[in-house]
Amino acid sequence: MCTSTFGIISIQRSIYLCVFNKSVHFSQKQTKNKQKCVAFLFSFHYDYCERRMSIMSSVFQEIVEKKHYRFIDGEGVTWQEAVRLSAEPLVADGTVSEDYYKQIVACIEKYGPYVVFDHNVAMPHTTENAEGAFKTGIGFMVSEKLIDFGYDEDGEHKEANLFFTLSASNPDEHTNNIMQLSRIFVNDDLLDALQAARTPEDILAAETEYPCEED
Repeated sequence: MCTSTFGIISIQRSIYLCVFNKSVHFSQKQTKNKQKCVAFLFSFHYDYCERRMSIMSSVFQEIVEKKHYRFIDGEGVTWQEAVRLSAEPLVADGTVSEDYYKQIVACIEKYGPYVVFDHNVAMPHTTENAEGAFKTGIGFMVSEKLIDFGYDEDGEHKEANLFFTLSASNPDEHTNNIMQLSRIFVNDDLLDALQAARTPEDILAAETEYPCEED
């Protein structure tokens, strides 16, 4: 089952709620208790990840160090091909299998362009621990041309030229990545600079010039 479209800032809580619902059974009368448990546990996990983030390298530092980046012209590239290309840096070091991207494509074909957000940002992803996801990581790709994803269920035209392709095998590492991305996706100046990036040095320079605000 694919992740449906939801607000970027609430991604962390939505993932945690999904996992919690599958792990713990509550009767109908205990619904309020479940909500309180989810709120408490998510808050505890969020605080833990916040502390963990303070000693970890940034998303972009890790992307550059692991060579999980790619730059393409994008002329004539379909969204299916763009998803495949964005996953190739992850394939190169064994983070995902060569066929991993096909699960993302299948999800988009079934549910629509749920991976495309504001500011022409796409976050191709499928379920946690998906087949072929061997490590947790992010593949970053910049396309000079906008990639057409068609229209969503509300008739909105979806295009993207910034790709953050996710692989998840470790829940804590994945949650940390989602938290950092949630900050990146609301930093318009940083996104503008990333769209103009053509080298890994440009990526790091953009992050340095337009740092994300701490909560």
